[in-house]
Amino acid sequence: MVFPGYILRASVVLGLLLAGADASARGTAQYNATGSIFTCKDANGKTITSDRPINACASLPMRELRNDGALRRQIDPPLTRAQRRMLAEKRARDRAAAMIERQEKTRDRALLQAFPTMDELDKSRTRKIAEIQSQIDETYSRMIDLHKQLQAAQSTSRAYPPGLAPAPVKQKIAQIAGAILTEDSLVKARLQEQEQIRRRFNSDAARLRVLLKRQAEADRLAG
Repeated sequence: MVFPGYILRASVVLGLLLAGADASARGTAQYNATGSIFTCKDANGKTITSDRPINACASLPMRELRNDGALRRQIDPPLTRAQRRMLAEKRARDRAAAMIERQEKTRDRALLQAFPTMDELDKSRTRKIAEIQSQIDETYSRMIDLHKQLQAAQSTSRAYPPGLAPAPVKQKIAQIAGAILTEDSLVKARLQEQEQIRRRFNSDAARLRVLLKRQAEADRLAG
């Protein structure tokens, strides 16, 4: 006696088997429908040909050919760890180079906008250097005055026996000497700033000459 439940399960299993066979047939038909031939050489140099991608050549170069033997595409093998690292490094270098290029273009635009002519740049350089020089001159004037105050305080101190000058006199000498050192540091900082401005403007001038020449050439060609 055959139970209905058994018949039902058998029907389901048979249906699944038929569906799997049909899917496999469709997959094969799909590869064949493209008219592709896959070929490669295995690790031993043996040529392998198939109508679908070749598992034995998964880590080797493979070619996909048309039915007439013409190359449809080259299938490269997966990258090795070293190759992936080299590719990542190259991409990082490319990104850095692209960022530098964007920064340079931004700087060029700002330079042309700030200084439409070389004369404008020269005027700006002269003005900034003169401003700092004025600050340096003012500092030198204060230092001259401080040196006069120091000489007066030291003269007062010499009126007393060595080492017996009153504490306020000694304190004043120390304060004036400290102020002179501060002003001297300020002069050095201003001179360094002045030199940095010269270097920056020299660099800007060299770049601006190139940009203005390029702009003039573009205007000439534009007519």
